[in-house]
Amino acid sequence: MLVHLKNSAATSLFATLLLVIPSMADAGTVERVKGSQAIVSFGEDEGDVAVGAKLFATEGGKRRAVLEVLQFKNGKAKVKVTKGKAKAGMEVANSGSSGSGGKKSGGDEMAEDTSGKKRRSPRNAGAATIFKDMTIGILGGYAMDSQSIKIGNAAEQAMSGAGFSVRGFADIPVAGNLALLSRVGAESFNVKKDDFASEILYAVVDLMLKYSFAPTGFVPFVMGGLGLHFPVSKASNILDVNRVSSTTVFYGGAGFNFVMGGSTYFQLTAEYGMFPPSNDVSTSLIAVRGGLGFRF
Repeated sequence: MLVHLKNSAATSLFATLLLVIPSMADAGTVERVKGSQAIVSFGEDEGDVAVGAKLFATEGGKRRAVLEVLQFKNGKAKVKVTKGKAKAGMEVANSGSSGSGGKKSGGDEMAEDTSGKKRRSPRNAGAATIFKDMTIGILGGYAMDSQSIKIGNAAEQAMSGAGFSVRGFADIPVAGNLALLSRVGAESFNVKKDDFASEILYAVVDLMLKYSFAPTGFVPFVMGGLGLHFPVSKASNILDVNRVSSTTVFYGGAGFNFVMGGSTYFQLTAEYGMFPPSNDVSTSLIAVRGGLGFRF
């Protein structure tokens, strides 16, 4: 009889361990959050977490957010916050769902847990998320300007100089690591050689696509797009200023954001800009711009 009781107790303990161990293996912690993405750190013995798996972020025993695994490497998962709000320090557990094909999605379970009933997402939830994660900032810049002009049969005049700029920007997430970078401001273009000189002040509107290579911390990126330049003032003794009008500049470049706090980051970029060439004028610039970005 005693042996039977011992065996029963051992069996119960073993069954309990089988239930507890998987949930412990699934446990993780939200390490940091940036916008709609976060990094979740798991234990050293954790196996691979499947891409597309749904996770719950909990606080005080209550589910606060639903996470979808985008990448998993070396015990850390890059996730997307699909519902709710996640923050650093929250505990993470497997929702038991590896995709959206189940009877009840993780988002529905979370909604029931926090409000007691299902809620439909608003129609503009996608747009709300995009503008919620938008950052704005200001940049100052220095450019090395160059212009080559050919006048009739005379030798080509290669002029150079320096210009300065100031721009406000809005960084709007589009999908994944892709974002729309919009900038508005003013830029001066100054070149000279010997007795020849041109000085033009432009109002500028830039529209560029930006691709980032990291979610947070030190974030390198590449970008490319168009700048619309509208002359505000112009003076030249080599160009026909009456023919200096609005133009499009083609930009390509790279840079990085360096997060300094929860809502502030430093941005530095290096860019090449090419003005549309004509038969007798070729114009370009190389610019370095730096400034601060803010999240609200």
